[in-house]
Amino acid sequence: MDRLQAWINEQGWELLAKQQVTGGYTGVLYRLRLRDERGGLVRAVYKQFAPGRDGELPFYERVVPLLPHGVPQLYGIVPGEGILIEEAGTALKPLFQNGSPAAKRELLERVVTLLADLHVSLAGPSAEWEQAGIVSSYPFHSSVEFAQDAFRELQEQVGRLPGVDDRLLAELREMEAFFYPRYPQYVGGQQTFTHGDPHMENILLDGGQIRLIDWEYASLAVPQRDLSILLQDVPEDSLHALALTVFRRELAKRGWAVTPDFDRAFTACMFDNTLMMLGFELWKYRNGHLSGAEIEQILPRKVGWMRRAYHELKKEC
Repeated sequence: MDRLQAWINEQGWELLAKQQVTGGYTGVLYRLRLRDERGGLVRAVYKQFAPGRDGELPFYERVVPLLPHGVPQLYGIVPGEGILIEEAGTALKPLFQNGSPAAKRELLERVVTLLADLHVSLAGPSAEWEQAGIVSSYPFHSSVEFAQDAFRELQEQVGRLPGVDDRLLAELREMEAFFYPRYPQYVGGQQTFTHGDPHMENILLDGGQIRLIDWEYASLAVPQRDLSILLQDVPEDSLHALALTVFRRELAKRGWAVTPDFDRAFTACMFDNTLMMLGFELWKYRNGHLSGAEIEQILPRKVGWMRRAYHELKKEC
């Protein structure tokens, strides 16, 4: 935090209050209250990067300022340590979870529409960013690495959590062996700039406006990647079907070619990101950020989604 204080001093600002935000985030988050050089009050969030996890920094420097979709203002970069951004609302996850069925549908449609708009509007610029070396295509090796993280977390819980046993691990390993060699061909469609991690704790509601944070995993990929991550926080299968229908419609409305293999790519992204997020949820449980009751609901649901995706993809072989 010494570097942050030095940055604040260099701006002629004053730190009034600091509070750490808990919840199992990558890196360490703080809510700050500051007074700027003109005497105005500034509400900000400081993200102190975990070691080796500063991948979003180039995006905040070179891409995020160009994005037209409610990205919080970047106040400054603390070299070698973190970023200071505008505090921009309340995380969508608790608002969604506590909403009525009608409110959930309305919120989900709004977020899906925003993602579709982002994907289509940035398809052209992202191709230029790739040529300039600013962004790159999705690194498939990272999916394999996250999958192995998930298996390590599952192994930790064998015999401890209901349903986690050697038989389940063998079943998931069989799915993994089938899926990952085929994953690149499943998602070989048109690519665009994707957020890479739009789960509902990275989506904020600010006075009615939806805003996106945490761009560490942004890359060029098929847009279905983002939808599959968003749906990790949506337990209702009926809302998954709604979201996919709205996503197809909003992409097509904006001129995106929704080809016959669109749903297959979505199914593949769903398998990959469900396994990744299962590992993350187990990590949060192991570190005290989720209760036993919560993980016992999450685990069978996500395993069920993977089974369904696997069987859909297997039909084609």
